[in-house]
Amino acid sequence: AALLALVAALGLGMLFAARLIGAVSHASVPDTLGLTRGAAQRALSRAGLSASFTTRFASRPAGLVIAQSPAAKRRVTRGDTVRVLLSAGPVPVALPPVTGESSDMATATLTGLGLHTRVHRVPAPGSAPGTVTAQSPGGGQRVPAHSTVTLSVAQAPQWRTLSTFSGTNAGRSPGLFHIEGQHWRVVYRMGYVGTCTFIVFCSGPSAHVRNLDTGQSTSFDLANGANQSQTFTSGPGRYRIEISPGNDTASWSIEIQDYY
Repeated sequence: AALLALVAALGLGMLFAARLIGAVSHASVPDTLGLTRGAAQRALSRAGLSASFTTRFASRPAGLVIAQSPAAKRRVTRGDTVRVLLSAGPVPVALPPVTGESSDMATATLTGLGLHTRVHRVPAPGSAPGTVTAQSPGGGQRVPAHSTVTLSVAQAPQWRTLSTFSGTNAGRSPGLFHIEGQHWRVVYRMGYVGTCTFIVFCSGPSAHVRNLDTGQSTSFDLANGANQSQTFTSGPGRYRIEISPGNDTASWSIEIQDYY
């Protein structure tokens, strides 16, 4: 009886030890779906498991776990490696070039690709109003899905002041200035300070315009009164205006305006 009791006790001890060893050497795989990489790593480490991460494009946000192997709650040997698949986000979009298209057409093209657009109106000499003159990012690049593309779109032409200067009966030059539009103008005002040298004829200031690229030039008198203008359809280039004072005391002001 004593021998049988000893054998039974040894058997029960061995069975308990086997179960204890089995419990220590096996683990239940935690569920990592939807976790970030760091959270998944910590969950597997607590279970005594290692992690191997890979990525692929998916509809889920980038960085989240979308699959794992073995599946959650499976029993594995402690120290085993669990393969974890992370989302790399949606597939990037190949961005088409839209420069030169109308703003409406470019926006429709990009919207059809699931992209957003931001439009900036910019001066654009030589471009039709509403035309896309630049895009960022540029065409041919791959961009994240649902990202925003900035479009620079040509404004309607308008008069833009380049330079303003004034004087009396002393000659003066505004120096070099650049014209970008197809035509530009000189807006000027002139008034006599005192009396004319001659009673019948007044000899006031005059302007001399010179194209520094072609050498062509033209002259005109500064008419009496306000808001007089002289328009030049000469295209882009470098120009200079010189004022000849004339023989009579007069005050004048000039504003150079470009149209683009």
